[in-house]
Amino acid sequence: MLSIAQTPREISAASYVERANGFVTNGDLKRAITDFGIALQFDPRSAMAYFGRGFARYKRGELQAAISDYSAAIELNPKFSHAYCNRAHALSHSGKLDAALLDYDCALKLNARLADALNGRGAVRGQKGDIQGALRDLDSAIRISPRFSQAFFNRGIARHAQGDASGAVADFDRAIKLDGQMAEAYRARGDVRFDQRQFDRAISDYSKAIELNPNDAKAYVNRGSSQVARGLVRKGLPDFDRAIELDPGYALAFANRGWARRLLGDELGAEKDFEQCFKLDESLRVKFEGLTKNLRRQVRQKRYSGTASDAEAGAEK
Repeated sequence: MLSIAQTPREISAASYVERANGFVTNGDLKRAITDFGIALQFDPRSAMAYFGRGFARYKRGELQAAISDYSAAIELNPKFSHAYCNRAHALSHSGKLDAALLDYDCALKLNARLADALNGRGAVRGQKGDIQGALRDLDSAIRISPRFSQAFFNRGIARHAQGDASGAVADFDRAIKLDGQMAEAYRARGDVRFDQRQFDRAISDYSKAIELNPNDAKAYVNRGSSQVARGLVRKGLPDFDRAIELDPGYALAFANRGWARRLLGDELGAEKDFEQCFKLDESLRVKFEGLTKNLRRQVRQKRYSGTASDAEAGAEK
């Protein structure tokens, strides 16, 4: 077999790529990006340097830059299945779901057993409403990689959307067992338990999600909604306040706080919150104005008691 020796510049580039990968492993993404850039100065045709820099940029949230790097890696190596897969991840997180699906398809044509691509395609199919397609992909990913915590999490999301609460909880349990730091799995399991009116257990899950990720505005909103659903409206208010502090553009946080204030008789505060909510998302007006009319009708009929069954209508699901 003919062997082609590397040039000194290619050897230097490979050394920088190796060091950069070490920085990525240690979480030093800034230095990793610098080293991948130096590698490309030595060897502008290093697909691995583009791929590695794309991954580091993706981890930093620099999605467009990551997509550009993955595209360069694919141009240099059209059979680079992992580059297609990772570009699909970046496209998906950019909201470009159809483009992501095309890249996942390309990755799987090159490597049908690429569990990461199956997991990613399954997640995107679920987002697009193709629950059966999502479940097929996620089942395949789990068969190939039985300890793939993210695939269990995504299958749990799909099963919840399908109405399979017990299957969803089983998948979230498995994801948590495999990765006890997966905050989103605790939050998602809390969502299922909320739907099942297991409010105390939902609160426990949301609290764990917040412990692991104190910046998760949705976990605060859902924990607050669980308190309201239990009839403990005042206990929910600090969670809505915190969610709004974390994400001032979160329309549903204002809606849920407005609903809680309305239940407490604070009409002025409620109106201010709903005004801000509808300013952020006009589509929510119909839902919450309907709830308000229902609440006022119950008050007039002297049947309203502020109990969980009335309060839970304002929860975000």
